[in-house]
Amino acid sequence: MKFQPIYFFGRAPPRLISIGNRHPRSSPQLLLFTTPRPAVRERFHKAYLPPGAQFSSSASALPASQMKPTPSPENIEDLISSLPLIRCLRNCSLSAASPSPSAETSAKYLEFRPFRTMHPSAQVTHLVTTSLISPTKLPIDPIYFLKHSFTKNPSQSPESAEIIATAYLSTHITGHAGYIHGGLIGILFDDVFARLAAEIFPSGVGMTANLTLDFRAPAVPGRVYVWRVGVEKVEKERKVCVYGGMRCLNEFGAEEMRGRGVGDGIPREASQGNTLSVEERDGVLVAEARGLFIEPRGVKNMVPLYPKQASKRV
Repeated sequence: MKFQPIYFFGRAPPRLISIGNRHPRSSPQLLLFTTPRPAVRERFHKAYLPPGAQFSSSASALPASQMKPTPSPENIEDLISSLPLIRCLRNCSLSAASPSPSAETSAKYLEFRPFRTMHPSAQVTHLVTTSLISPTKLPIDPIYFLKHSFTKNPSQSPESAEIIATAYLSTHITGHAGYIHGGLIGILFDDVFARLAAEIFPSGVGMTANLTLDFRAPAVPGRVYVWRVGVEKVEKERKVCVYGGMRCLNEFGAEEMRGRGVGDGIPREASQGNTLSVEERDGVLVAEARGLFIEPRGVKNMVPLYPKQASKRV
């Protein structure tokens, strides 16, 4: 028997094909692929798509967030900086890029970009830095705010460690058309959890032993997201349990947010519950996660992913 190969890649421009089957909570899904000629596309339709499926070359079902042009990295930086939450955190943060001795005593958080302080040997091969930081995926690298009081004396209260992180998720990172791929959400949770665990372990090396995700609502592209993560418990000095939530903020403009007061952006102690900023409360909780991170037994032979320069500076 002779098989006819089906080619999915060619020099023709990408085409969006609308599939008639609908998800209960979505518009028709879209299949994005490139074909060398119409005959190949027709064979694909006959071989792989369900009987009775309707097709259209129209991209009208594409979500509005994907039809808008992607903002420039500069505009996204400005957008995030306009948030009352970020302005509030920066008012009481010490910058890792330019620490000020005078601000050290009053600062509660340390602001930094983890992928810029990552060890060079890891940075050149890391999944996020090499594949995901791009104009259509993560136009800017995530911004982290580490609770500063923990970095001053981490041995006394590791359970008080926490990180607030924010990032803009662009268009080309979907699973179902119009929705962020769930695997990416797991990656971003894993990174912020690992960064928090790295501050707790003396070696600065923490590896994922277990990660559990509970999806609460679909995550959509073209939005700003905020993570809040903390420490649930520390076990036997080599294990730390972490938890956190990820929220999708409503669409907003920089001028609109600058017109708001700084507000209540800083959370209270975990035992009293988190105080969310106004924009977080107005947004949507898309996922919650828990993880177990361990310090490997052969840690002496490993290079820390995140050098503890933040702790050394305070």
